[in-house]
Amino acid sequence: MVFHDWAALILGGGLIYSGVRGIQRKHVEIPEDVHGDAAVRLSWLWLALGMLFIAGVAFDLKLVKWFFRLFLEAG
Repeated sequence: MVFHDWAALILGGGLIYSGVRGIQRKHVEIPEDVHGDAAVRLSWLWLALGMLFIAGVAFDLKLVKWFFRLFLEAG
């Protein structure tokens, strides 16, 4: 397994954890505090993105792996 696969698994797990936590609390802290429905929508996005990254590694999906590398370069 290459570095990007491990990074996708770790980052995907972190995004899933943050998404579930944000949905339960209805509050997320990004550069500004977000509360209520906006926080839940953002948390669902994190949850879906984490699942996508993990699925990309598990099923060896080239397009998802390419998207993950693009995601890393954007940061």
